[in-house]
Amino acid sequence: MITKHVHQWTAQGHIDSALQLCRKLAFEVSARVLLGCGFSDSDMHQLVTDMQVMADNCFTLPVNIPGSPFNKVSKELSLLTTLPTARR
Repeated sequence: MITKHVHQWTAQGHIDSALQLCRKLAFEVSARVLLGCGFSDSDMHQLVTDMQVMADNCFTLPVNIPGSPFNKVSKELSLLTTLPTARR
């Protein structure tokens, strides 16, 4: 899994955002090792995106107004509950 990411990074020739790439790698490793499940690349990309929105808006006022950070987190939580069953 880590080798796959390193090969992708080296194939790009340059790295725009090392922090984002490391977050994605850490999340994928956590999902596979701690949760014991694997996701397709598209599902993993969507999970990383959803988790980033949740992390960015986690500590907000609990006011559910459209467009507010709390509203964004609420939407992401509802999306996470509709994920397809993880494949081992």
